[in-house]
Amino acid sequence: MFKEGVYFVKRFLVLVCAFLTGCTMFMKQPEVAVKDIKLTGLDGEGALMDLALAVSNPNSSDIRLSRYKYNLLISELPMTSGEQQQQFEFRGNTITDIRLPIRVKYSDLVEVLKRLPNPDHVPYQLTADFDMDTQLGTFTVPVAKSGYFAIPQKYKPGQILKKLNEFLNPNAQ
Repeated sequence: MFKEGVYFVKRFLVLVCAFLTGCTMFMKQPEVAVKDIKLTGLDGEGALMDLALAVSNPNSSDIRLSRYKYNLLISELPMTSGEQQQQFEFRGNTITDIRLPIRVKYSDLVEVLKRLPNPDHVPYQLTADFDMDTQLGTFTVPVAKSGYFAIPQKYKPGQILKKLNEFLNPNAQ
């Protein structure tokens, strides 16, 4: 009887030790993929962009995004960086699409336009860290993505100048 009790305690201690030192043995790390970066609007301070992400939770339990920080370069120029405490829930064994808002100042956009040979093929680089809360603790998921996006027609410099000219000269057609 005593031998069985010692065996049980040893087995229990091994499981506790494995749980405390190797949470990733029991929990798969979620994956974050950049789907798109879109220019969504202009206001008095700059350009508004949406960062579209797909978050894959390969675990049976839910996880939650508690915080993220990011750094965005456009045409190899630093555009914006930031950190936000924002809550998103990701159900187990699903892929969830989310959109994160980003703001870029006009002075930074002017620098991009000076270097931009093709507004339909704008290069970007994104690095980010996403803090995911799980039942076993918090994981930081790093993201590094580069690609291209197109400036929508209504935001291209030629269109904006045309609308400005129409506004300033309403009788000139």
